[in-house]
Amino acid sequence: HEKPPRGESAEAWWRDKRYSSFKGAAAEHNLPVIIAHQLDDCVEEYVLCTMVRGYMGTIPYSNGPCIRPFRLWKRGHIEDYARRKGVPYLTDPSNNELRYKRNYVRRLVLPRLRNLNPGIHRVVENFIEQTDAMRHLEEGTGSE
Repeated sequence: HEKPPRGESAEAWWRDKRYSSFKGAAAEHNLPVIIAHQLDDCVEEYVLCTMVRGYMGTIPYSNGPCIRPFRLWKRGHIEDYARRKGVPYLTDPSNNELRYKRNYVRRLVLPRLRNLNPGIHRVVENFIEQTDAMRHLEEGTGSE
């Protein structure tokens, strides 16, 4: 396995490598690549953006040829569906390492945040719907 250059964020470096592969596959097959980011991922990103990076944001629907149609589905619903239908799925073992900010937020921050606001998923869902609507208006792709 390749390692990121010294001093570079491993998370960012691995993400760039993944998206480079995704974009290559999309170009080779002339099809979009479906990324399985879901609502729990969007909540984590929302917390990181607003509390760490200092801006309002979450995971967008698309990034070049990569699309994320499951952003409004909770992880548990997707896992339940996969189990019922016999669809195999992986969990990256690095998801358990608290040295990565996303995992720290997932394991330690979000359980406490859900105690403060059990509706945090709905807050982020509303944010996604609003930002998607704004994007459609800006792009002129709103429904008529």
